[in-house]
Amino acid sequence: MEAVMRAKMTVGGFLMVLIVGTSAGAAEVSLSRLVVRQKSETGLSGIDAGTLTRFCGDDDGCEVVVSLKGPNEAASLTTRLFVNAGINNRWFAGQGTSAAYSWDADGGADAVFSLVSGAYTCAVDDGDSFDPGLDFNVGFEIGVFGGVPNEATCVVTISD
Repeated sequence: MEAVMRAKMTVGGFLMVLIVGTSAGAAEVSLSRLVVRQKSETGLSGIDAGTLTRFCGDDDGCEVVVSLKGPNEAASLTTRLFVNAGINNRWFAGQGTSAAYSWDADGGADAVFSLVSGAYTCAVDDGDSFDPGLDFNVGFEIGVFGGVPNEATCVVTISD
């Protein structure tokens, strides 16, 4: 895989963009948002744990906007994510409904959300991207499943 790494900074302003990752799962980071893009059937990509904790680890959590665009269909959702909710590695996500706490790095991956559009599903969980289904390390992962490889794109925007 070809690695991608770009940086852009404006001195005196607040524009700072950093894109790191691979062509399958590049991430764009600014001072207040993280954008992760994942193509269908290209494996799992980790979501930067430090940035996620910085944006989502306070009392108001963070907003998560998800779009899944396929060749003939599209879908979106918006939710809030709270990480390190009072205790390290405890998290929850919700859209105004009651949600049980989940634990990161507890051995088994727990779903944050799943968005379906036609034949494609975009999913984020607290598992280990290098070891699907397991969760022995702190962090979250994203994957797009179903359909044709590289035909659909899931974009997850995390804003503080």
